Amino acid sequence: MLHANPAVPFSVDVSEHDLSIAAGADTSLTVLTNATPGVAGNGTFTDSWSSYNPNEVQVTFSPNPYPTLLGPTGRTSEAEFKVANSVSPGNYTVSIGIDAGAVRVSSIVRVEVTQGGLSTAPLGLLPLYLALVLAAAVAGLLLRRKIRQAAKDRHV
Repeated sequence: MLHANPAVPFSVDVSEHDLSIAAGADTSLTVLTNATPGVAGNGTFTDSWSSYNPNEVQVTFSPNPYPTLLGPTGRTSEAEFKVANSVSPGNYTVSIGIDAGAVRVSSIVRVEVTQGGLSTAPLGLLPLYLALVLAAAVAGLLLRRKIRQAAKDRHV
């Protein structure tokens, strides 16, 4: 709970405070902003993680980058989380908020990253692996045929 004097001109809440995302996957949640009557303007969405590599976890906001802060009705936006395959399973904390210059308000989300499925990167090499296996099989058959022919020629 936040107590301030003067009152904070807007609030930020999220549709879920606990997310579970597999490494290599993505998910989204709804961000709800409410401004007090008489507030007008825009803010900038922000995300701040407790610990992570910024190249491995991305949060994209829509609309972006400026949510409208026109009170008093609530406005909704989406925050999409994309987690790279390389992110270690574990529990992380992210602050989702809006920065409106002199005021920054946020809501906390606990994110559990679970073990991801098979990476799609090795599938790009699948045709190469199959070609190598096929080539080895053909070479084996040709060698076997040559050995049989040589044995047959010795018995003649």
